[in-house]
Amino acid sequence: MPSYTLIALTNPLEGQEEEFNRFYTEQHIPDVLKVPGVVAAQRFKICTDPSKAQYQYFATYEIEADDVMAVAAEIGRRSGTDQMPKNPAQNKANYAAFFEPITERFTAK
Repeated sequence: MPSYTLIALTNPLEGQEEEFNRFYTEQHIPDVLKVPGVVAAQRFKICTDPSKAQYQYFATYEIEADDVMAVAAEIGRRSGTDQMPKNPAQNKANYAAFFEPITERFTAK
């Protein structure tokens, strides 16, 4: 089955970082993992100079599906509903995109 990666780049609203992280980790990720085809997720926080970065956080979602656009459509359908509420502490300026691998995975020897 084909595999894809969804990345989401986000920021909290000023002064709401703790609530942003709690909601994202405890609510949003479990909601996204309920979408058929989404098999794993992981969050990251910037560790270099955050003042030079447009986004402070990103999440990756591993997708296994024959039709990634159907997964994207289902995430979109659920977004903002009781199945996948929006994070009230998240800045509205964010970026998300699906990617497909173009090489095999390389590892150090």
